Amino acid sequence: MRYIERKVSGPLTLLAEWQEITPREPLHPSRMFQRIILDFKESVVPDYKVWGLRLKDGAVVMPEVELVSDDRTYTLKCRALSSESMHFALNELPRDLVYSKVRIRAERPIQCSRIAWRCYDPWDRK
Repeated sequence: MRYIERKVSGPLTLLAEWQEITPREPLHPSRMFQRIILDFKESVVPDYKVWGLRLKDGAVVMPEVELVSDDRTYTLKCRALSSESMHFALNELPRDLVYSKVRIRAERPIQCSRIAWRCYDPWDRK
């Protein structure tokens, strides 16, 4: 795989309040597709009906992710989900902008081992 991937944050607990993460350098779209990836510290149960995470107590949590540029904030949607991670993207994300902050939250605490920015082309996945 020939992804371009940058670490946005190390370990972080998602909370109900928005948390703003400012990467060392702004995020630049450099290939056809861009994603924010949440890697979970512990395995979770994906709920594909609502594209969320089912917690041990049965509650379903759907983390929210936004990218912030100079002119506006873009809300990303969950595009991939597993017991180990969630991938967020937006098909209409402008590629000519840079993104200075990542905003993130979840209704219930969820521990992430890291948050990453991944750029790739379709042929990179082979």
